[in-house]
Amino acid sequence: MTDGELDAAAVEAAMAAFLHEFSLSTEATTSKELLCHSTSEWPKLKATDRRDRYRRKLQRERQTLRRQERELSVELSQLQDAQAKAKEEERRLTTLGLSAWRATAARQKDKRLEAEATQQHLKMAVLRQAELLRLMNAMLLQPVPVSKSLTSSEGQVRSREVHGALLFKTLLGELDLLYTRTDEVVQRTVALSPPEAFALRRTWNPDKTVLESADATQLPVAFDQTWRALSGILLSGPHGDQCPGKIEDPMNTAAITYHVDCPLESGGTAVLAIYNAVRRYVEQDRVVVVWRVLSEGQGEFDGLYSDERGWLVIRPGDGHATALECYAQLKPMGLNGQSASSDARGNRFVELLRTVDDEDMTEIKRAMQRLRVDESASDSDVVEELELEL
Repeated sequence: MTDGELDAAAVEAAMAAFLHEFSLSTEATTSKELLCHSTSEWPKLKATDRRDRYRRKLQRERQTLRRQERELSVELSQLQDAQAKAKEEERRLTTLGLSAWRATAARQKDKRLEAEATQQHLKMAVLRQAELLRLMNAMLLQPVPVSKSLTSSEGQVRSREVHGALLFKTLLGELDLLYTRTDEVVQRTVALSPPEAFALRRTWNPDKTVLESADATQLPVAFDQTWRALSGILLSGPHGDQCPGKIEDPMNTAAITYHVDCPLESGGTAVLAIYNAVRRYVEQDRVVVVWRVLSEGQGEFDGLYSDERGWLVIRPGDGHATALECYAQLKPMGLNGQSASSDARGNRFVELLRTVDDEDMTEIKRAMQRLRVDESASDSDVVEELELEL
């Protein structure tokens, strides 16, 4: 190696040693500076860290509180809704309970009032029936005057007129009560008969004390025309003596007494003295005619009489027709109040009543036939007019 190379190597070695020492010195100085800096800033760093942790904790707690607030708000809303529904249901049940109680109380009150009214009507009916029996007995047991003087005859006539007036007063007083029973009576289901077969078909009730009848038909005639014609026939009745005294609502009420002569199979003639009270009730959708009839037997049937109640309901039927429903209850009795069907004489009296019924229904059927003929003629006239117009 030359001297030049040796010098260069020595210089490099010296430079390397210098750099190494300088590096170590710098690192030591830096470490010392960092150590001094870290020691002075540590409390600040620690305080900052605590503040950061506390801030994060507050944020978490705030978020937790907000979440709990939302959850509690939802729960409160649900509880309020449930409470409101419970109160509404309780109010509804209370209202329903009060309504049901009020309705029950109202029904019970109506039933009680109806029962009281029915009881009062029944009491009045019993009193009228007792008065009716008394009057009938008085009329039937009234002695025939032996003297034929004019004064005695006039006194007898006046006496019978007084009894007749009292009898009609009793009969007329029962008509309104019969009318109130119309809906109860017409609830029965009755098979329809053709108009020509419409009749009073009387049959005995189970204990054979009352003859009952029920029939219905449809008449192909306008309602207004039908009720005016048929009820007019019932109100006019046979020719006889009008009830003495003033009659309430004479346009719709009639009270007539008359006699009917009926031939007997034995060749004789039986006489019935009939007291007939009729009243018509015109409603919006129907017309109801009720009647009370007392038939007093004379001659062979002296001491027997019949007590009848009847209802005729006229209402609009199907299409252009008119529906008729007739119900009647007839009780044949003797002076003792017992049924007249217990012996042969009573049975003949019942057959006599059936004969009178047939005669009465014959007049009704004739009127119905005239109505049908008039209706057919009217329809024919309308058809002819239409044909002429065409």
